[in-house]
Amino acid sequence: MLGPDYMIFAVTDLSMHTSLQDGDNSFLASYSKGARLTSKSEEMEDDSKEEHIDTTYGFDDFLRNMDIILCGRGTYDQIMTRQQGQWPYPSHRLIVFSETPLDQPVPTSNGEKTLTSPLLAPVYPPPANSSAFGGTPQDLVTKLSKEKTRSRSFKRSSVWVLGGPTVRGAMLQLGVVGRVELVVVPTIIKRANTAGK
Repeated sequence: MLGPDYMIFAVTDLSMHTSLQDGDNSFLASYSKGARLTSKSEEMEDDSKEEHIDTTYGFDDFLRNMDIILCGRGTYDQIMTRQQGQWPYPSHRLIVFSETPLDQPVPTSNGEKTLTSPLLAPVYPPPANSSAFGGTPQDLVTKLSKEKTRSRSFKRSSVWVLGGPTVRGAMLQLGVVGRVELVVVPTIIKRANTAGK
């Protein structure tokens, strides 16, 4: 059965790190002016080209074509903490790998409740259209392949494998990721998380 299209979009430094150890991506701030992109529109009959500045490095176009966002609990907790409980992509369905409901702290191996993020903060109410998924990546791929959802832009639904590195690695190992878009910024950060653990 044909399932969704799984895709990765990530911004890395030259050594393939996506963030500082605590998920902080402030190293990208100096690149917020964007990149000069040259493109040839399909409507142009001659060889002329258009130039424009894309401050999102193609991310807005990528996100516009996604239907589902997939991430691990650590990534979810980090984003919710940094955004003070406001999920930045409210119009997309969100699936979080977590055996614990999203409105509860994750228990540690000794039974204590804690956040998976190194930033200890309150647990925020989960965004609408979100769910925790306690199965394996293969279980999720099987589940989504049985759904009859269709994308706004494509014949099949599109899933952004947001991360973190464990989730991305698992989906890549399953061989379901059909496209990876990497934006590499010309810097090297220290104390970083690796893109493909």
